[in-house]
Amino acid sequence: MINIVLVAAGGAIGSVFRYLVGVWSVR
Repeated sequence: MINIVLVAAGGAIGSVFRYLVGVWSVR
């Protein structure tokens, strides 16, 4: 169960980081 939580948290952080990088590169 802990592994699933870590994978879900990692995916959320990854998408947020990717979104921020995309917004920053557009500027």
